[in-house]
Amino acid sequence: MRARHVLVLAIALVLAGCGSLGPVTETREPFAVDGTDRPTVTDGPTTTRPPQFDPDPTENDLGDVRDMLSAQGRVLQNTSYRADYLVRATHENGTVLLYRHVDGAYAANDSRYLVAAETSGTTVPRRTDFVLFGDGTRAFVRQTTENGTSVSVPRQADGGDPIPPTDLGVFRGRDAMSSFLYQGFAGMNVTSVTELDRVPPGLDEPLYRVQSGSVESPQLLAQGPNGTVENASFEAIVDHRGFVYEYRLTFETETDAGDPVRIERRLVYRDLGNTTVPRPDWVEDYEAENGTTTTARVLAQA
Repeated sequence: MRARHVLVLAIALVLAGCGSLGPVTETREPFAVDGTDRPTVTDGPTTTRPPQFDPDPTENDLGDVRDMLSAQGRVLQNTSYRADYLVRATHENGTVLLYRHVDGAYAANDSRYLVAAETSGTTVPRRTDFVLFGDGTRAFVRQTTENGTSVSVPRQADGGDPIPPTDLGVFRGRDAMSSFLYQGFAGMNVTSVTELDRVPPGLDEPLYRVQSGSVESPQLLAQGPNGTVENASFEAIVDHRGFVYEYRLTFETETDAGDPVRIERRLVYRDLGNTTVPRPDWVEDYEAENGTTTTARVLAQA
């Protein structure tokens, strides 16, 4: 059924563009995904530095998209951060086909993290909630389904050694997100790039708001070369390095049956270099009770 195909699309979408530099008087509060607080916007000192991300207002150009997005990996390497990601596909009648929300805290050491993921919708077998904690040597999984909640340590096999936290696929999302961002920035024709005159605390100026409602390459967003994309809206917050702190992309496409489906995707990075990863109480309880460790289904991607 096409609704399922659209869901595959929803997991492979992103934002896109090239654009023009508008007036430098824009003041806004960056958006946030469900379940996260909006950063407080306050005046702060201005830091002057040579631009690494340098939009060209005369050419309406953000520069090479691949070069710009390579900053994502460089910035996230060897630093702590939080990432909040949401994707939702909704049928025209309001039925949620797919809802996926991933909220993760990652230490500079990739083997320590705390990631929560929720997946639901009519195109998934059943709703699941995962919380995955890596403490450097082991990973603990708390899984909640209709049948209840269980905690376990993923192992190579029953009774085998614990699977290293870095081997659980948690960081595959970095490469996937880079692909999503590329598809979006290259698929949308960005029409406005505005330097913010006020930025959230802890972020260096300049910071840019990137917007578009114009699709440049629908084949990068919709399924297949003949896929339709309508009512698209794209917004991103990009810093002077080209690092995308936030993005939001929405558009409508169609199922194989011709039914409109609305796709929404949001991403927020925050607390770069200032993220701590606390040990959850449920891990403490699990170890205190000397619970039986069993092989668990592992969060495939975060």
